[in-house]
Amino acid sequence: MPCTQMDHTHIWPESGPLTIERCETFCQYCPGAEGKHKFKFAWFLRRHVHDVHIAKPGADHLFVQLKKQWTRSPADEKKPAIKSSAKQRAAKKRNATPDSYNSEDFTTEHLTTDPMLG
Repeated sequence: MPCTQMDHTHIWPESGPLTIERCETFCQYCPGAEGKHKFKFAWFLRRHVHDVHIAKPGADHLFVQLKKQWTRSPADEKKPAIKSSAKQRAAKKRNATPDSYNSEDFTTEHLTTDPMLG
């Protein structure tokens, strides 16, 4: 089973197109204990399958065409929350304008019109 999610079914063909989904982390072509190696990302698994099982001279799955994209929609998988960086937060704060302008907050009582009075 190339994926740890029990509700997913992944079929790896002996020949023809192979799509490795984003959730897949195990190589179904590797026998025994080698097949239990967990790849951190699906693209690591794609690279492994291409280099070891398809493109290598004497490879065991020469007639498999590895597709570069996946078919599951992103809605099928949980997305991590996007965190804004400190620079983005600072720019947002810097560009923020007050929602309302209250003229009572600013008084001119301390100002004089005579420049000699200072």
